[in-house]
Amino acid sequence: MTNSHVYENPCLTQDQNTPQSQVGEPAIKETNPETTPNYGTLLRLGTLPDPETLPKPLPQIALSEDTNACFENGIKNCSFTFFLVTLAVSLGGALQFGFALGTMTNTFSIIQQSLRVSDTVMSCVVAANPVGGLVGVVIAGTMTETLGRRATIILNAVPFLLGCFLVAQASHYAMLIAGRIIIGVGVGIGSITTTVILPELSPVSIRGGVGALWGFILSVGTLVAFALSIPEVIGEGDTGWRLFMAFPILPALFQSVILFFCPESPPFIAHKSNDSEKAARALAFYRKHLLKTELDSLDEQARGANVIPLSYKHILTDPGLRLILMVGSGLMVAQQLSGINGILVYSNEIYTQAGVSNPMMAVTVSGGVRLIGTVVAIWLNDKIGRKILMWVGMFGISLSCLMIAVSQICAGGVWSCQADWNGKVGLTFLLTYATFFGLSASAIPNIFVGEAFPVDAKGKGCSMCVTFQWVLHIIILISFDSIDRALAPYTFFLFTGITFICAVAVILFMPETRLKTSEQIAREVDLQARKAIPTVF
Repeated sequence: MTNSHVYENPCLTQDQNTPQSQVGEPAIKETNPETTPNYGTLLRLGTLPDPETLPKPLPQIALSEDTNACFENGIKNCSFTFFLVTLAVSLGGALQFGFALGTMTNTFSIIQQSLRVSDTVMSCVVAANPVGGLVGVVIAGTMTETLGRRATIILNAVPFLLGCFLVAQASHYAMLIAGRIIIGVGVGIGSITTTVILPELSPVSIRGGVGALWGFILSVGTLVAFALSIPEVIGEGDTGWRLFMAFPILPALFQSVILFFCPESPPFIAHKSNDSEKAARALAFYRKHLLKTELDSLDEQARGANVIPLSYKHILTDPGLRLILMVGSGLMVAQQLSGINGILVYSNEIYTQAGVSNPMMAVTVSGGVRLIGTVVAIWLNDKIGRKILMWVGMFGISLSCLMIAVSQICAGGVWSCQADWNGKVGLTFLLTYATFFGLSASAIPNIFVGEAFPVDAKGKGCSMCVTFQWVLHIIILISFDSIDRALAPYTFFLFTGITFICAVAVILFMPETRLKTSEQIAREVDLQARKAIPTVF
């Protein structure tokens, strides 16, 4: 690929004051990585140098006067390669996550009979996947920073291949548990790489919608797991469930093959190599035309490249990065403590407690409604913003939990209510819950951390927030049944209070990231973090 191809764009023309090294090729001003100021670090420390001392934007280009020839920096300017990579990364991250959540729902008893193991052993089999996932998210931050986003995704096929082989060949429960742990490592790594790379590849104007694909494809993954694991599909024998457990190999290989033939994330190239021209050549694979705004952003990231490597300690001590970490972790709390995991795992019991006459049908309808909510969220994220969707969604979840609690209390006979009223209210607000969750907490926490952290802290910062997410996920899975037994029928009053507090916290502390570059977000968060009480107001 030549440089002239990289800068083809009817929206851009060569600056007349810029000397040309050759016809049709912008001149590039060389910079020394050892002497170039670390712009991002200086910005966060509040010690910016004189702008005149910084290198000029690379390459030197200006907007054409012919505005009708300009291309919107949105979905219309994305190349086929962008859509292919987005699909591959989403399947290797969100689909694998959703599939893992639904793997054991219908296969639990089949596997137990096939291997002739106890309930205690099967509990270990169920827990093995999230334990492996926790390991994966912990190591993924360092992998994405050292190996790069692309290499980490390609290598992530290894744990899926090894884990699926062990599970499919398991003649003893130890092999099954080991295989599930290794698959979980791949799921955890995939959840980080998806969160990190999609915001870096996406144009700012559609970044929220692309990020919201996480919630949609995760829901699809769960439905695929349910559909492929019903007895009519896998049968009652020893072969069906083994083939079903090997399904993750397919999206893992697809993802690795696609990324093998595509370039690294352009912002990561700019940050690591201090070479905005090289990053622009990579960006040309993902855009039909290169626009000045994106080239300027790559140049700004290249100016802050590779001078002071960011450690986990730096993220915890830097005011701006620490605030992003706190808000991101808070959103993960809102997601996990909304009660969603309990509803997914113990859905039949909850629908029965709420007075719903046909729990199995209600579970299916609820899954479909949640899926529709995630589709609507893909469109709304870039129309009205992440923050308003999040706090409106959390208030909606809080109200839904309140009414679910009321229906459970009435169904339990604590309050005197009409039987028909119990079932109708319970079903209505369980579906309302699914809708609001799909619109907000399903994907926005991952969208936020992927957007808010700057390139030099994105891998490790996302790893820290998603680690918190997985820890809470495991705790809820282990403890929900005990909590429900202790508090029933008042369990959802607890979730009502938690989600209401989370909604208020979102209003006070979560910055809006819609239509903002990572540099703009860094500046605004830095100013917010300097306040005694770092609210957005």
